[in-house]
Amino acid sequence: MLAADLRVVATWPIHATSSSRQIGQGTNALASYMILVCRPKSRTAQAVSLGEYRSALRAELPRHVKDLQRAGLGGVDLGPSMIGPGIEVYCRYSRVFDATGSPLTVGAALGEISTVLGEVLDDFAGDLDEPTRWAMRWFADHGFDDGPLDHAERLCLQSGRLSVEELRRTGIIVAPRDKQVRLVTRDQLPERWSPVADRTPTVWELLQHVLRRFAADSDGGAAALLRERRAAMADVQELAYWLFRAAERTRTEEARQIDRLLTSWPAIEELVAKAEVTAAEQLTLGTVAE
Repeated sequence: MLAADLRVVATWPIHATSSSRQIGQGTNALASYMILVCRPKSRTAQAVSLGEYRSALRAELPRHVKDLQRAGLGGVDLGPSMIGPGIEVYCRYSRVFDATGSPLTVGAALGEISTVLGEVLDDFAGDLDEPTRWAMRWFADHGFDDGPLDHAERLCLQSGRLSVEELRRTGIIVAPRDKQVRLVTRDQLPERWSPVADRTPTVWELLQHVLRRFAADSDGGAAALLRERRAAMADVQELAYWLFRAAERTRTEEARQIDRLLTSWPAIEELVAKAEVTAAEQLTLGTVAE
């Protein structure tokens, strides 16, 4: 398209019409069609440096990411969906020159888009609780496998206010033994758990329970749990997108489970909202009856 002097001016991801696509069964195949809207390239476009291109990506991609997350785009679709907005920035210029003065190729431009997308997905972590941030760093290195106790302690030192024992009390990790540590897996989570009753609640633990409930009871199970901690829903969704990206290449089954949850997120939000309306109506009726 660029060789034909066209530029991308908009991107429209559209959900696929069927969930029973042969290629999509048991795979991380895209669940959306990606439509690129193009126009003739401007003859007054200017050349910019790689640094200016990166700055433009960092200024514009966060808005697109938030819009697509709110629309319930699955994790597997988010990366491809960012190609359009990123290339829209790239092709508004006549040339983008790298540090050596050579024109930036489309392949290199896609690499920059992926890097900035990673930055956007990481950016929310600063507002999360410290045990969740520790779990994110640990998962990036070890997933749910065993890892050395001294590495766990070094990650605790980075936060300055955590200890391995505190992590164990939150329910995020299994008690260290043989100088090894690992995250609690979903099949090890307590069944009768409530985010309201938990005295040390974390976003990481809430997401793991939501994934477990979703696998067992679909949208309704996840919604029932999230309704108990409604204020954390946005953080849980953000963490799910981050976790999908961290698992996508090396932990494909984990990524598939998270992608299914993200694709169902609008339906889950609707169930939570309906439950809140019903509860409010019942409270009103009870007050009137009194």
